[in-house]
Amino acid sequence: MKMSHVNATVQDVQPVKACTSKHLPVFVKGICLLETNKEEEMASLEILTVNHCDETTEHFISEEKANVEHQFFRGGRVTWLNFWLAEHKHVGEVIERDAYEDVSKLLKNALKSNAEQTPVKSISIYHHPGSGGSTVGRQVLWKNRKDLRCAVVKPSYSAAVVAQHAVDLREYEEKDPQRCLPVLLLIEDSDQEYLDDLRNQLEVAINSKQIQYGTLCFILLGCSRSYDPEKRCNESPLQNVSVTHKLSAKEKRMFVGKREVLEEQYEHQFILTFVLMSEGFTDHYVQKFVKNLLQDIDHQSAVTRLIHYVALLNSYVRTHSSLSPTAKPC
Repeated sequence: MKMSHVNATVQDVQPVKACTSKHLPVFVKGICLLETNKEEEMASLEILTVNHCDETTEHFISEEKANVEHQFFRGGRVTWLNFWLAEHKHVGEVIERDAYEDVSKLLKNALKSNAEQTPVKSISIYHHPGSGGSTVGRQVLWKNRKDLRCAVVKPSYSAAVVAQHAVDLREYEEKDPQRCLPVLLLIEDSDQEYLDDLRNQLEVAINSKQIQYGTLCFILLGCSRSYDPEKRCNESPLQNVSVTHKLSAKEKRMFVGKREVLEEQYEHQFILTFVLMSEGFTDHYVQKFVKNLLQDIDHQSAVTRLIHYVALLNSYVRTHSSLSPTAKPC
């Protein structure tokens, strides 16, 4: 182990830290310091560190934790801070859907040593919109951040750039390219062509470095919206996982229990998405909810007409129609 790794590891277990630094796991089971300039050079990746969010202050927790929860339970994308607050018991747990266990099993199998191991493995999550597929993907990264190098691929970067940065992340502060921790990359809402291109770029990079055959270097965790996720899962059950609006018996018990706790703290409008999810998005409940919601809406307003248009479009072009949060009526 390098002396810098020893130093970072020892400082991390100290009860009081002089300053907040970002750390990554290393192959020899210690940690290393992630320097800011090096992180910035890997701009296409949102790197998840071992001590992510540990700099959160007690003042911020007391002032903002309710807002962080509000945002998530109203339908906002889960953040690393949601997981951190739950892990440190400042808020209730983030429910793990059955798909989390399914993905974890596939990941565990991918990590098993195998002489026939390919350098790049792929796992795909297909999910109904609003069913928590993105949350499942990020939960997997959060739980594995201390054992693997984890990152979310930022949109709009080419596969070639992402591949180069992923290689840089894998080898950062490691002595031997043959002995590095695998990199777990989460790719959200990308088409299959992009995933295939990224896989090819990574394989070319690994081959150019003459990494020993049978060494797992990268795991691509794709997370994509689908209106028929179960069909996609059945096409390749050893690689694909589905997340749907339908809850299993185990999930229903967890959601009902969580909903009872939340309803003691917040009104329904503050946990809207969670309430719909706990009801399994059943037609009867959704119709009742929408009917009540529309009672006080001006049906002649430009905003309402825009929603009418998008709803109609969504009935015919489901995979490409959506309403941007920044959209404004003409």
